[in-house]
Amino acid sequence: MAAQKINEGLEHLAKAEKYLKTGFLKWKPDYDSAASEYGKAELMSKLA
Repeated sequence: MAAQKINEGLEHLAKAEKYLKTGFLKWKPDYDSAASEYGKAELMSKLA
């Protein structure tokens, strides 16, 4: 159960990092979505 929550938290961290990256078509990072994903990752770490 705890390993599943840790893995889910790591997935949320990866999504948050993806929101913060910029590229050729994406000029500005999406801070709101990244903050939401970091919050979800925090929750998963607390549950684990």
